[in-house]
Amino acid sequence: NISKIIKLDFRKKRKVIELSKKVKKFEKIKIFENISWDDLEKIESNKINLEGVFISQDYMRVYNYGSIFSHLLGYINKPNQKELTLPYIAKMPNLDVGKQGLEYTFNKNLIGKSGTREIEVNSLGRVIREISKKDSKKGSDIVITIDSRLQEYVVNLLNSHRAGSVIVMDARNGQILCMASNPSYDPNKIIKKPNKEYWDKLINNKLSPLTNRSVQGLYSPGSTFKMIVAIAALKYGVIEKNSVNFCNGKIEYGDRLYHCWKNNGHGSMNVSEAIKESCDVFFYEVSKKLGIEKISKVAKEFGLGQIFDVNLENQKMGIIPSKKWKKNQIGESWYAGETLIAGIGQGYVLTNPLQLSVMTANIASDGN
Repeated sequence: NISKIIKLDFRKKRKVIELSKKVKKFEKIKIFENISWDDLEKIESNKINLEGVFISQDYMRVYNYGSIFSHLLGYINKPNQKELTLPYIAKMPNLDVGKQGLEYTFNKNLIGKSGTREIEVNSLGRVIREISKKDSKKGSDIVITIDSRLQEYVVNLLNSHRAGSVIVMDARNGQILCMASNPSYDPNKIIKKPNKEYWDKLINNKLSPLTNRSVQGLYSPGSTFKMIVAIAALKYGVIEKNSVNFCNGKIEYGDRLYHCWKNNGHGSMNVSEAIKESCDVFFYEVSKKLGIEKISKVAKEFGLGQIFDVNLENQKMGIIPSKKWKKNQIGESWYAGETLIAGIGQGYVLTNPLQLSVMTANIASDGN
């Protein structure tokens, strides 16, 4: 009868029939959600002819900030078959659950607990009386450390770039105040049905808007890695803070020349000046004396090549290479020249922005 009142295509009809065979006689089946006012009016005015059809109000997720927090919060959708096996979801199969970000990580906390209602109905399915009722319980509130004003400001800055990531961390306590990734997506458009056109647009975008570059993007750290090499050299006594190396623009090692970014060189430099000027030759010399094992050890101590407990899934560990790593992963021995390349954050070294943020905060806070 309902298909005579509102538009119900064949696929929807077939789905309703299939669902009705799987549930108990008086168990409700969701036919539509988020219906239009026009459809609501038609159903309500024809209620007398629609035995067993109910209209119920429910909450809808709305992401007030749109794409500003998309990679952090994620989005919700219907549970898949695997998720339906989880006890806290199985009892509420029609409920939307988190699919990415904090929505996914904190599903169990946010989802709450289902209630029950026992009723007596007549042969037509009309409710005669309520026998018992147990109210459902609301899920927990989640409070995060992100500063919404800072996040919004940074996202607007990033929008002028093709792709990128920015993380702001309070070095005094490790709180993440901003974590932004670009390009992003609007979770409101994902959860609004139909969404195929928007979903296809995201999937086919070569820049992968669904990827949270802050924890899932891996990049050569480049000159930021020189701080690690400097600390390792000081720690192992390879240099002192006033030790001087001379840069003439290149260094010969084995049968190769390794060039500084400044063709004519920087001249005599101590470690502070070498970091300030980002002198490649200084760090080639230091890396050669240190060796890859010591560089690798200190890098890991400062958070590189690590996974962090920040409640975001699919973090990428990256690569902090060592002799053993290369042998296991590539099946080759480590070459001395590769240490020089690693010493300026290139070659096999790969990190994500969160790791670099932790590294920098560790340095800024004296290792705290």
